[in-house]
Amino acid sequence: MLTMLPDSRKSLEEMFADLDTDSSGNISKVELEYAMKLKYGKPLKSSAIDKMMKEADADSDGEISLE
Repeated sequence: MLTMLPDSRKSLEEMFADLDTDSSGNISKVELEYAMKLKYGKPLKSSAIDKMMKEADADSDGEISLE
């Protein structure tokens, strides 16, 4: 596991909270799709979202966790 400086951890937690729109503590595929649409102004291909999810979903539960 990576060790982060306190300020870096706080920034990461704030960014995560912005993406976690339902405050579940996880980022779902729908939340990631929405965030990417806002960032790029149009939806990304489903395959791109799937790849992001696969790379970031450390425990393979279908959602991105901060821990």
